[in-house]
Amino acid sequence: MMRMVTPAPPGGNLDNTARLLTSRLPAVTGDTWMVDNRPGGNTVIGIEAVVRAQPDGRTVLYHATAMAMIPWTHKLSFSLPDDLLPVVQVSTERYAVVVPIASAVTSLRALEEAAASREGGLNCIAAPGVSNMACEQFRARVRGRSTTIPYAGVAPALQATVAGLGDVMFCNFEAVTRMVEAGRVRIIGVSATQNLPPPYARLAVINDVWPEFVIEGFSGIFVPAATPAARVRELVRDFNRVLADPEVAKVMRDSGQEPVGGTSDDFSRVLRRASQRYGEVIQRLALGVK
Repeated sequence: MMRMVTPAPPGGNLDNTARLLTSRLPAVTGDTWMVDNRPGGNTVIGIEAVVRAQPDGRTVLYHATAMAMIPWTHKLSFSLPDDLLPVVQVSTERYAVVVPIASAVTSLRALEEAAASREGGLNCIAAPGVSNMACEQFRARVRGRSTTIPYAGVAPALQATVAGLGDVMFCNFEAVTRMVEAGRVRIIGVSATQNLPPPYARLAVINDVWPEFVIEGFSGIFVPAATPAARVRELVRDFNRVLADPEVAKVMRDSGQEPVGGTSDDFSRVLRRASQRYGEVIQRLALGVK
């Protein structure tokens, strides 16, 4: 049995992609794969479960950009990146700025105006990682006229946004498209428009309106650092085969993710760059470990 630990509740973007991967991996590896959801602790619970696992390559962590932020924001009982080894990058990710369907806000500029004019400012619904960091950057941009409301994962955060419990959410594009198509939320901006279908390709790009806003993401596979190199190479090979599957690639692209693949070194470089960029934001906003 192979175990893919996902530090998020069922139903969100990480969980959906984990289930896509584990549905295709058995045909490649000959093993049974299961998704093990371990939400909580701003994803630290799931990370620690893999750090403490046997380093035999049978337990992997599927995580996203929060891996580049957590060393800056949390006191940990383990060391990142020393205790986990990046194996392969699964995707790059787009993000959307989402408001409840009943909201009068229709643009990023209007969102800023609403924060300035509304008594008490706005509530920004946040999932761990990029979503939370985007809420904090937005709060700084509107001079404190926004309050970040944290949730354990994308799925409950998005449900809260649909229910009108907050005014805005920065959400992985994959997680929100069905809600948009069902008329339950509205997207007012995206992190990139390349290869998006026509309804979304005309949306404002976040960095065109807010040039210093850092909102970029990835997802990938990690294993305990002591995992044998030969086993890591096998995992790299197996995940690359799955990501090269045209049907897998189509599902991912349709949901706003670009499949990546590559080597462990490739992924390590992406992780270092993201850690540097988000570290600068965290220090600038004084969000780091006290």
